[in-house]
Amino acid sequence: MTPSGFRKIALRMQDAIEGEHMAHPDFRVNGRIFATLHPDGKQGMVKVTPDQQRDFMHLHPATFTPASGAWGRQGCTMVHLSAVDEETVGEAMTLAWQLAVSSVKVKSQKAKVRCHTTSMVPLSVLDLSPITDGSTAAASLAGADLALDMPNLGATLSKKTATYKGVSDMSTCKAGALIINPDNPAESVLLKKVTTPDCGLKMPYGGQPLQPAEVSCIQDWVMKF
Repeated sequence: MTPSGFRKIALRMQDAIEGEHMAHPDFRVNGRIFATLHPDGKQGMVKVTPDQQRDFMHLHPATFTPASGAWGRQGCTMVHLSAVDEETVGEAMTLAWQLAVSSVKVKSQKAKVRCHTTSMVPLSVLDLSPITDGSTAAASLAGADLALDMPNLGATLSKKTATYKGVSDMSTCKAGALIINPDNPAESVLLKKVTTPDCGLKMPYGGQPLQPAEVSCIQDWVMKF
């Protein structure tokens, strides 16, 4: 299987479109990512259920492996293109597309989580003062709250200049780590700050922990980059 073949299968899905972030192609339906292509051209990713992931890994152990961290536990599954055929990719891609479509339908039936209000967290904990790209968003971040609808916020935090100014060797979030890591979202400092206790001060600092739906909202937002 070639990257071109993987792309063609993804775009055969109804209403599927191709997007891109940091030279990293992704495939979406109604705004939900169901597959991606790794920049190295050797791997793809399909987002299936954890049960479906286990089935694929059992039947094709040389082909499918979980993505790292929380994304892998949620069903994000790496596909080694050199070890897979078109039929198997088609089956996995169809399941990923179906999951994305069903997720959109369920989401529309529930009250929407307003990320920009319920998931506000102090960016001062991240210490983004070193960001000096000159943008309006960057200039207004220091000490501010994380409002996900802030203009240009995502573009600013996903830049290579948006790094964490960590100082503790005991923390899993090291100095220089990317606030949003488009190539490996699970390693984004922003996600670790709201999900793990060992990334320095946990966000939101001094406030109540975020609810699971709020964390999920931030995870979905990070996946767009």
